[in-house]
Amino acid sequence: MLLANGYPVSLVSRLVSGWSCGGQRRERDHAEAVDTSQGPEAVQKFYAGLTYVEGVSTKLRGLLEKELPSVKIAFKYNNKISRLHTRLKAADPIQLQSGVVYKVPCKGCSTSYVGHTISYLRVRMARHARDCRGSPEDGTMLSHHAIETGHEFDFDGVTIQDRERKRGRREFKEKLHIMLTDDCCNKRTDVNGISSVYAGILADVKAARS
Repeated sequence: MLLANGYPVSLVSRLVSGWSCGGQRRERDHAEAVDTSQGPEAVQKFYAGLTYVEGVSTKLRGLLEKELPSVKIAFKYNNKISRLHTRLKAADPIQLQSGVVYKVPCKGCSTSYVGHTISYLRVRMARHARDCRGSPEDGTMLSHHAIETGHEFDFDGVTIQDRERKRGRREFKEKLHIMLTDDCCNKRTDVNGISSVYAGILADVKAARS
């Protein structure tokens, strides 16, 4: 059939040779799997796992192995060591997390600032606090709002909105969260590049949150 469909003779020969060797190998493996120590009537052993139930499993194994001599039953247990111990490693404190989209609330009004960082949050918050003591032209809109209004931001109250290690994806998620935040002090240009297709989806998300 292969030759009739135009396959090269050399390829067909290699395939036929491979199938032949594979068949011989399977027959040899099957012969090795059979327990020949019991004579010509030996049967191949099969193993099956059953969940252990106290008072039932032992009797069930006896009945099964009596009716099916070729089957050997092995018990497995649901109570694993991992289930007997609580989680030993505590989650990292929020200030020691990185690769996140975050939101910082203002202490003086209802506004907030949405940003992203690959650094530890505490490092980014320290930079924001330093910018708030500088010029309004420097830093972000967070520092601009703080300097112009005299308000302080709650850097200890920062919350993580999303997580992403890759910068491009993290910036995209930041824009989405800016659009989802009703009263944020971010620039309008911070959401440039977001397709209008997302407008309806974001409106539904905001409605579900309220």
